[in-house]
Amino acid sequence: MSSINTSFMPTKARLRSATLDGQRINQYVSGLSVYESMCTPYRKAEFTVIDNSGWVAEIAASRPGSLAGIPMSFSFDAGEEVYSSTEMVIQSVKSTPSPENRTSKIYTIGCIGRSYVNDRKNLVQKAFTNIPASSAASLIHNQFIGSDAPLQLLQNTIGMIAKDTIGSFPINNVHPFLAIQQILERATYGGAYANPTVYFRNRDAYVLAPLQQLFQTATPAVTIHESATWGTNIGHMFDDAHYAVIAATLLLDPEDGKRAGSNLSRSASAAVQNLNIFDAAGNIQTIKKFASLTSLSGLVQAAAGLVSRQGGSLNNFLFNSLQNNISSEPAIGRIQEQEFLARTGDADKYLIKYPIRAGIKTTAGGGLNARLIGPRGALGVRQIGGLMLIADLMHELYFDDRPVQGTTTVRCVRCSDVV
Repeated sequence: MSSINTSFMPTKARLRSATLDGQRINQYVSGLSVYESMCTPYRKAEFTVIDNSGWVAEIAASRPGSLAGIPMSFSFDAGEEVYSSTEMVIQSVKSTPSPENRTSKIYTIGCIGRSYVNDRKNLVQKAFTNIPASSAASLIHNQFIGSDAPLQLLQNTIGMIAKDTIGSFPINNVHPFLAIQQILERATYGGAYANPTVYFRNRDAYVLAPLQQLFQTATPAVTIHESATWGTNIGHMFDDAHYAVIAATLLLDPEDGKRAGSNLSRSASAAVQNLNIFDAAGNIQTIKKFASLTSLSGLVQAAAGLVSRQGGSLNNFLFNSLQNNISSEPAIGRIQEQEFLARTGDADKYLIKYPIRAGIKTTAGGGLNARLIGPRGALGVRQIGGLMLIADLMHELYFDDRPVQGTTTVRCVRCSDVV
C-alpha cells in the first residue's frame, strides 16, 4: 500500500487498516485517537465506529460475556511515516443513537495495551539477591508484561539490589507494574544520573531509564513554529504548514496564578503525598478542556498564561485556530506521576497542538523543538519555548471530509529548566 501524498495536506492521514477480532472494519471507522504517556507502560486508543447494520451486536452476541478483551489492531500513515499497533484489546464499549439514522448506532470503543491486562492477571512472588535493580526490573517485564515491543534499557543501575550478606529483596504477591516500581525505587546510577526512573510504553518500545537522562539526551524529532500571520509567504503552503503550531498554552498553577510547578517545595511535598500538581486539574481534564475550547474560557482562561490564536490569510491548505477545535483526551493512568512532578518542579510546561504530518514523527519520552510567540505585553520577549521533553501525547484523526482531519497534541516540559 502506497503512502498518502500530504504535500498540500499537513493534517491529512489515512487509515491503512483496522481490525476487530481479526475482522477488517476500515469502512466503519470514522475517528481514531491514540494516547501515549511517560507515566504508563501501555498505550491507549479510542475508536469511533458507525454501525448501520448491527454487526457490532452480532459480534457481541457470538461471544460469552462482553466485548472486553477482544483484540483490535490498527495502522495509519501521514506522508512517509506509518503508526501502528497490534497489542491492544477492547477495554470498554459505549453506544449512542446516530442523529442521522434511527437504525444506526455510533460506538466509542476504548482499547488498552495488552500489557495492562497482563499486569492485572499476574502476581509476582520473587526474591532477588546479588542482582542490579535494572536487571531485576527487566526480568519481571520480560516474564509477565509481554514481548509486543522491545524493552529499551537506556542505563544500567549500579550495585546490587540486595547482597546475600543482608538477605534478599522480596516481592510479595503484587502485580508486575507495582513490583517493577518497588524495584526501581531502589535504583541508583552512581554519579551519572539521579532517580526517579521512569518505565513507559511509547510508539516504538518500552522504555526504562532515569528521567534525568531523558532530559539531558533529548533530541528534537521535529521543529514546530508559530507565526503571527499565516499565508503571507508561499512557503506556508508547503513544508512550513506541516510544522505549524495550531494552538499552544503555558500551564499555570491555579492556586496562585504562577507557572505550573513554580514552587519546588510544593512539588516535593506533592510527590510524597501522591498529588498531581504537574497538572493541577489532572492529565485528563486539562487536555480534554484544552481540546474542546476555541476561545478563552473555562480552564484555559483560569490556568493558561499564553494562548496564541493569531489568524492570517486562509486558504484550503492552511488552518485558523479560531475555527478548529483543539484536541481532547480520555483517561491516562499514572504509574510514577508523583516522581515526575517533583523532578520537573520549576520547569515551564506547555500544551501544544500541531498537524499530524509532524506529529506522527514524535513520541512520548522523545524531544520536540517548539518556537512559540512570546506573551503579549512582555517587552523584549518575542519568542519562547525551546527543546521540550514530551510527557503525554495524543494523535487525533477523523476520516471524513472536514478540513482538519489529523492533529497531535502534546503535554511537554522545557528541558533547559530541568537539566
